Amino acid sequence: DYLRGIDLFNAGYYWEAHEAWEGLWTVCGRTGPIAVFLQALIALTAAGLKLRVGNAFGVTAHARRADWLLEDVIREAGPH
Repeated sequence: DYLRGIDLFNAGYYWEAHEAWEGLWTVCGRTGPIAVFLQALIALTAAGLKLRVGNAFGVTAHARRADWLLEDVIREAGPH
């Protein structure tokens, strides 16, 4: 489902990608670094949908949320 979501997202099927990743998010218990990473991907699908309808504010808001979530994942991973 993860790779399917990537393919869907890359093809512009944002809602379908959202559904694929939301299922994984639910399966992993909606907590922890994997869940946060999936939430970031889901936020990017929302940004894609907002872009499609010309909602610049929505694009920005969802993209920022994705950025914050990815920053959380990086912090959780610790130093490399």
